[in-house]
Amino acid sequence: MSQNILNTASPTGPVQLIVGWDRRLQELFCNVMPLDDEDEGDYTDFLLNPGVGCIDDIKALLDKAGISVPPSMLDAAAADQATNAGNVVRRFAVSGALEQETVF
Repeated sequence: MSQNILNTASPTGPVQLIVGWDRRLQELFCNVMPLDDEDEGDYTDFLLNPGVGCIDDIKALLDKAGISVPPSMLDAAAADQATNAGNVVRRFAVSGALEQETVF
């Protein structure tokens, strides 16, 4: 499984966004979790619905939620899907710069 991680802002407060490729299930995923313990949020419910088949679907869901994501992060997840990548974790800055990459 690949994980592309970004801590960013949302209309309800700071969130951690994880977009990646699950090679075992052969599907993209997107998780949005509030960074504020008091904010339960409801993003994860609609972002994990089946039918997220491509990066454009994920981008549309994030746009609808008012969450900006750098193109470089979405490009990395799309590349993971194209190469069936797994066992990689990347952390991105809001600017889109890759801050850290761990392959295991």
